[in-house]
Amino acid sequence: MFADEEIPIGGLTNGDFESPVKTDGATAFEWQIARGDALLIAVSDNAPQSGRYALIMGFGKLNTSFRPISQLVVVEPGRMYTVTFQYRSEIEALRSELKWAVTEPVSGRRLGDSGALTPAGSWTARSFDFMVPLDAEGVRLESVRENCSGPACTVSGNIWFDDFAMTAR
Repeated sequence: MFADEEIPIGGLTNGDFESPVKTDGATAFEWQIARGDALLIAVSDNAPQSGRYALIMGFGKLNTSFRPISQLVVVEPGRMYTVTFQYRSEIEALRSELKWAVTEPVSGRRLGDSGALTPAGSWTARSFDFMVPLDAEGVRLESVRENCSGPACTVSGNIWFDDFAMTAR
């Protein structure tokens, strides 16, 4: 299923965002950012949780657009994993749910998610568990926006992410 890249099992690439995040030309196992220009997605040095940088999603005012961020991760079939990350949020006028989810990339089946990310003025830890199906060699960690449809589904403000990790249990 995967190329000859040397990727550790369960290892997220650049989970601390200390290396640049590419909007074009990223490999399969780097952060992938959906194309578009209606939403700011960038590495920021504005008060990261650790290190020098964090990832910011800037929605501006009453934005109805969403550009998912995702990464493929090699995993061991039948194993339980925990995803951990930190976030802080200045989100206002949220009429939808922002969360992180893990899916099986072939079927798209959701294996677990973080639950809705609530406003948090200071860095907040979040974690969730998921079980890898016996027939899967990889999973996709991705940002998602749910419970939202139509022009009334708006988001305003910024949300930062840092220190993503995935560990086997």
